[in-house]
Amino acid sequence: MKRFVMLSLLGLAFAALASPVVSEEAISEEEQQAQEEKADEVSATKELFEQTCAACHGIRQATNQNLSRDDWNWVMDDMEDYGMTWLTDEQRDDIVDFLVENYGYGD
Repeated sequence: MKRFVMLSLLGLAFAALASPVVSEEAISEEEQQAQEEKADEVSATKELFEQTCAACHGIRQATNQNLSRDDWNWVMDDMEDYGMTWLTDEQRDDIVDFLVENYGYGD
């Protein structure tokens, strides 16, 4: 009986060694590419935000607001009333998303 238990345990040990081990650090190439693309998008939006806001005032004036999405949209409407009309709707939405995610408190 002892021998049977030992052989069973030995068999389980070999099975465990033969199984592929996936490291938490190992991510798929597609996942890594998606993360890099997201980082590039965030970087491009941050640069657009900084250029757009710095055209009239310091960046800290925007980043210190801690506003909701609705409030940021109101601010963007107000800035357009003051003459910031060079952004596309998509750029404006990207900037609002960036502000909410990085300098706001959510929806």
